[in-house]
Amino acid sequence: MNIIHKYCRTIAFLACGLVTSVSAQSTNKGTFEIKNEQFQLNGQPFVYRAGEIHPSRVPKEYWRHRLQVLKAMGLNTVGIYLFWNQIELVPGKFNWTGQSDYPEFFRIAKEEGMWVIVRPGPYVCAEWDAGGHP
Repeated sequence: MNIIHKYCRTIAFLACGLVTSVSAQSTNKGTFEIKNEQFQLNGQPFVYRAGEIHPSRVPKEYWRHRLQVLKAMGLNTVGIYLFWNQIELVPGKFNWTGQSDYPEFFRIAKEEGMWVIVRPGPYVCAEWDAGGHP
């Protein structure tokens, strides 16, 4: 199996696990679709108003505050990168602690009423070592 295939499979597995985890906590499954050329959330028009935070670059104790600042600006969504070279330091061994505790970031975002757009890469940005590749 080539590295890209393995990477995509891992991302799909993690995404399914996170969606399952969030869905299990909620009794209202909700709907999201494109209808009449617009996004609809639970049958109502929905407009993404998004900002960007990189949890790996913000000390964990400030995550909630930064999300509250985005919300105070009128935003309802935060976009984030997953820096894979922080998550999988050793092939097959995942680190979800400290600055890589993305499940905790997602929980805080949910508590603050924010949606999250996750961009796992594989290449996330030029200024990060190896662009985030493991």
